[in-house]
This record gives sequence, structure tokens and C-alpha cells, in this order.
Amino acid sequence: MKRITLSLLVLLAATVLLVGCDQGATGNSGAASETAAPAAGAAQTAGPLADRLHDVLAEARDGLTKVERSGKAVTATYDVSGDTYWDDNAIVRELAIDSVDVLRAGFSFPQVKRVNVVFLTSMTDQYGNESKDKGVEIDWTRSLWGNVQDSEAFKDRLMADNTLMYQLATYYYIHPGIWKNTKLPDQGIGVEGGPF
Repeated sequence: MKRITLSLLVLLAATVLLVGCDQGATGNSGAASETAAPAAGAAQTAGPLADRLHDVLAEARDGLTKVERSGKAVTATYDVSGDTYWDDNAIVRELAIDSVDVLRAGFSFPQVKRVNVVFLTSMTDQYGNESKDKGVEIDWTRSLWGNVQDSEAFKDRLMADNTLMYQLATYYYIHPGIWKNTKLPDQGIGVEGGPF
């Protein structure tokens, strides 16, 4: 048993030595992370950033279907058509609250200056045809998000007053078929709003 263990250790040491010598011959002195990481302050490539954005936004909420980047803006699209809500008031409240986690995740990347959250819902027209449409869209800028110091406290505040998310948003949209069945028209919240 000792001979087998000793032989394995010798084999492992020889492998490490060979791999180390091979890296030295190719100019890679074992500092792969140094060459792979961008210099401080350098712009990161779209590929790795897009992958990291996708991963972080997928963790923020279930149902992520697409992440799009345009300059410093990110749009995260979530399919919530399979989710169950008590009524349309619950849809606008729950999606406002869910968007906080998405905004926090998106703005965790310093190069992101705007996050647009789109929730796709199942809608049925007057003929009974069902389709996935944009149910709710919420758009915030980094400067606006900078006012939120405690995102969990902000979510608690939205439970009490879901109109706040729509009042503060840089832009928002609520599908007319959802909007008309909520209390939002009575609270002064239109189908869409924000500075255009």
C-alpha cells in the first residue's frame, strides 16, 4: 500500500513539474488569471459581461428568457405567464416587488447605467385567443436607484404602496388589459408613464 501511495505521489510531482515547465516554455508563467483579467479601469468585453449579467439576473428571479445590452442599458425579460396571481392588483404589486431584486442585480455591475425589466404574461383577447404579451415593464436609471439605500425596506414599502414603483420609475408600462382591472386608474397611475 505504501509503495502505491509513494508511486502516485511521484507521478503527481512529475506531472506538476512537466506542466510547470510547459507553461514556462509558452510564456505563461502560471499567471493565467493575470492575463485573463482586464487591467484596472479597462472596459470589459461584451461576452463575459453578458454571461455574468445573465447569471446574476437569472438568480434574481425565476423565468428569465432574455438579456439584452445596448450600450450601458440592460433589458431583462422574464416570462411570468405560468405564475399564479390572485387578481390584476396582485400582478402589478408582485411584479413591482420582484423588479427590486432584478434592479439590484443589474446595478451590481458598475458599467450598467439603466435597467429595464419586462414581464411577459398570458393575455386572452375578446375572441379567446391566448398570447404572451408584455404585461409590465419597469425602467430605472442608476441615479434613481442610488436613492434606494435598503432594497429590502423598499420592497416592504412597495407591499404597502405598490404605486410607488410606478411613480418613481424612469419609465413604466402596464398592459391595458391588466391596468383596467386594477385600482391604479383611481390612484392616478396611467397605462404608461415617466419622462419620455
